[in-house]
Amino acid sequence: MQGLLGRVRATAEGDEGGEELNAERAALGQGLTAMETMLGKLGESVHHVGLQGNRVLMALADLIEGWLLVRHAAVALGRAKENPGDKAFYASNVASARWFCHEVLPGLEHAARMVERGDLKLMNLPDESF
Repeated sequence: MQGLLGRVRATAEGDEGGEELNAERAALGQGLTAMETMLGKLGESVHHVGLQGNRVLMALADLIEGWLLVRHAAVALGRAKENPGDKAFYASNVASARWFCHEVLPGLEHAARMVERGDLKLMNLPDESF
């Protein structure tokens, strides 16, 4: 997991796509920070894994999808210069990455807030409650 998140961080902190993808790489970095917050909470108790696992896994999927889209957009920007006849196709790749980074990745911050405020009260119920 740390290796994968390290690759996401390298893209977020790198310069793939140049200045044209600065905002998207920044959104990716914010999503990564949110993911690290969630993983920290899961490390507090195995019960948090059970209670928050689905939220964290969905957020991880969004983060990885955003990462791949940013990388894909960087490739598309380069290819558009090499193949001007396919410019519209490559522009759509960049547009989809931008949309995802600005519309979906901010949701990771909300997910992180939900995970952070999670408690273990449910786990403290007596066995008779079930």
